[in-house]
Amino acid sequence: MITSPKHTAAAEQITSPRTLLIVRPVTTTGAIRFVFDGGTAQDSAGKEGLANLMTGLFDEGAGDLDSDAFQVTVDHSGAEMSFDAQRDGIYG
Repeated sequence: MITSPKHTAAAEQITSPRTLLIVRPVTTTGAIRFVFDGGTAQDSAGKEGLANLMTGLFDEGAGDLDSDAFQVTVDHSGAEMSFDAQRDGIYG
């Protein structure tokens, strides 16, 4: 349980040891942060930059949506997405 003077929220660990889901029923906003172990240090010899390429492609379309349609859908929903390949992990 996470508490502050104004808010109480339930927090639970899901799927991964580094994933935390925080539910606050009084707000309609949410945030998801994650990290996958590995990162740029795991790029194979001769394939340096692969992790960076992968994070650059995460928001380039989904399902039937091409990149432009996906970006418009994300923008209209008020969501923000960002991904980063660091030496020790892939962050989002």
